[in-house]
Amino acid sequence: MSIELLNKASENRDLKTTICFISLSAIRSNPSPIRKNFLEEAIIELSESIYHIGLLHPVLIKKSGDHYEIVSGERRFRAYQLLKDRYPGDFNGIPSILIDSKLDTRVFSLTENIQREPLSILEESEAIYSLIETVKDTYGGIGKLLGKSNDYIENRMRYLRIHKALKSRITSFDPPDTFYEGFNRLALSKVLTLKPLLSHWTAEECYECLVEILEGELSVREIKGKLCDHQGKRMERKEVVSSQQGSIALQKETKELPVPIKIFSPQINKIPGDKGMIMDKDLWPSLLESIQKGFKVNIIEKDLFQKGLNDLIHQYGVPQHR
Repeated sequence: MSIELLNKASENRDLKTTICFISLSAIRSNPSPIRKNFLEEAIIELSESIYHIGLLHPVLIKKSGDHYEIVSGERRFRAYQLLKDRYPGDFNGIPSILIDSKLDTRVFSLTENIQREPLSILEESEAIYSLIETVKDTYGGIGKLLGKSNDYIENRMRYLRIHKALKSRITSFDPPDTFYEGFNRLALSKVLTLKPLLSHWTAEECYECLVEILEGELSVREIKGKLCDHQGKRMERKEVVSSQQGSIALQKETKELPVPIKIFSPQINKIPGDKGMIMDKDLWPSLLESIQKGFKVNIIEKDLFQKGLNDLIHQYGVPQHR
């Protein structure tokens, strides 16, 4: 489908367009606008500029049933609506370019916004994702449609995935609107740097880190330093926990085994008249070393230990009959 779309895009040079005045009452806003935030103060300023200078760029519209729909130029359309309310009888119609093309109108809308009215990184990323889902094209194909490189499109998709994942982790903390506003304005490089938060941090640590980044306006270098410090502390905590668990396991294992307790017990019942067994000089060192390594203990009173083990063998051992 990408080849077909690119061919249509190239044919766009001969696109049939008509510039005309369309009544504001016949135009509807785009139900899924690319630009999400429209500052009222900016719309008022734009309306003042249009009143004194005129509209320099017509809005793009398309036929949709019995009315027209904005493809691009939502800000200009809203500014005209303000002027119509302020000056009844004037500004009833707005200069418009009527698009007659089978090419997805989101291509026009996104391209026009990128070229003329810079979008926020979040708005642009969401728009590109929507376009990919609509035309089912590759990053390379979408990049050619928008005049952007494959890396450009891929980075914005990575940004969007990380942004959404982080947002879903912190919603339970009910952040204020100011937090989301600052978070949505984070630069591409900063959001991409925050990927480790998704795998190595708890949700609470993640939220606290983002708050600190936003309030302190930390740079990319400072964010990386913070992530490295957290990773170092995390490894230290892991080593301590591992050591504690090993100690507990050893204690539990020692308590569950009756033999070591009997070995160290100074009071051991003996068989009357039994003189005991003298271990071979080569056997004893090997046996002692194996016991110390197996139980991870250091036996200090070796002679006493050897005597106790000797008695234990005679107390519980059964003679082999040849």
